[in-house]
Amino acid sequence: TLQQHIEHNICPHPSRITLYNDYIKYQQNKTQQESTKNQAKLTAILNLWQARCTWYDRTITNKDRTDAAKRKRISSSRSTGVHY
Repeated sequence: TLQQHIEHNICPHPSRITLYNDYIKYQQNKTQQESTKNQAKLTAILNLWQARCTWYDRTITNKDRTDAAKRKRISSSRSTGVHY
């Protein structure tokens, strides 16, 4: 049966025309689905990489540094209970 050929990954003999054609169609669909899935994964990875590169390329100003230090002091005082 077609299911057995698919399960064991064995192509039926071309003389069994309908079985052979169905098997080939199944394999083509499977290949297309895997290709689409891989393309989606690569696109997601590329988007993550571009976001990381953008983060590293940004310019940090002195204002950014002072704001970060203030936020750090505020968050640490909340966790320890110390107020400035």
